[in-house]
Amino acid sequence: MPGGEAFGRRTVTVWLMRHSASQDFLDRFTEDFERAHPDLELDIRIQEWTGIGEKIQAALAGRGEDGPDVIEVGNTQVAQYAEGGKLRDLTLEALRDWDPDKDWLPGLAEPGRWGSR
Repeated sequence: MPGGEAFGRRTVTVWLMRHSASQDFLDRFTEDFERAHPDLELDIRIQEWTGIGEKIQAALAGRGEDGPDVIEVGNTQVAQYAEGGKLRDLTLEALRDWDPDKDWLPGLAEPGRWGSR
């Protein structure tokens, strides 16, 4: 069994884009996440921007390498994934957990909006 699944842990595969976070941040984030969620193991896979649209489309269609559970997407890509029903609505989580005046960059909020979400 891959990862820690043999011990009852499930693996969450995350695709992040190269240079979007430092290795130090990723190490600390992984450690904190796995400590807070002992039944989950993170598998962070760094992706290149070149060809990422096609790679994501193939993963969402179930083709190619094991698809991710979470994908970092560019703000200009949000509409195409939302239109295809491939995004999870995080409106309630955002309202509960994030202060829009401090935690969101205004320039990223609007491109990440789909309808009223």
